[in-house]
Amino acid sequence: MAVAATTVGELVAKGKVDWDTTPASHYLPEFLLKDLGLTSQLTFADLLSHRTPWRKAIKRLRYLDMPSKLLREVNYHNTMYAIAGEAAANVAGLTYAELIQAKIFDPLELKDTGLSLPEMAKRPNFAMPYYAASFEDAKNGIYEEGYMDPILMSDALAGDIYMNVVDLAKWNRVILKEGELDGKQVLNKESVQETWKPHNIYSTKAHQPGFAPTIRYGLGWGLDSYKGHAIMHH
Repeated sequence: MAVAATTVGELVAKGKVDWDTTPASHYLPEFLLKDLGLTSQLTFADLLSHRTPWRKAIKRLRYLDMPSKLLREVNYHNTMYAIAGEAAANVAGLTYAELIQAKIFDPLELKDTGLSLPEMAKRPNFAMPYYAASFEDAKNGIYEEGYMDPILMSDALAGDIYMNVVDLAKWNRVILKEGELDGKQVLNKESVQETWKPHNIYSTKAHQPGFAPTIRYGLGWGLDSYKGHAIMHH
């Protein structure tokens, strides 16, 4: 999700969209909720911080009954990330896959990263996931191989990205350096910083001793702290 929010941030930096003023439906006219008032309120910041109360699936949202007010706590789901991604791609005149390639994968030189399962399967060294059916199986080293199915990419805009460890480390390094790679600014610094700002409340319970009592949510990032040290996670 942080990758999707960062992709939108690159369009914000170019002045093509904004975070919290223009409704997303302006950029994606087919996005329409049953409550027209709520449709006119939802911005990219709302979509990317899970403040909302809930191509084909988007068009069906207009028939669903939903609360008419934006939430002050996280209502976690992938649907609104799909809408944000489609809206951003629509503005850019590209598919979402083309947009994220142009704005994230290419500038960061992520060579072993992508969205397509068939493309990943062509690589000689891709790894299948494994899982244990029970805790007892896990203790005994009994695992089952996972599976690849195109349906798994149906919410790709919310984060279905394949990536090797080298690319993941590079992505982390660029984000921690506020968009800089090897002395060159490859992502807009202000947009990266915006994704770290609190936009919503994730939880009001400290999950472990030493952690802050309130976890907030930025744009694709969970924002926590441990003994005064900031933590970003997902």
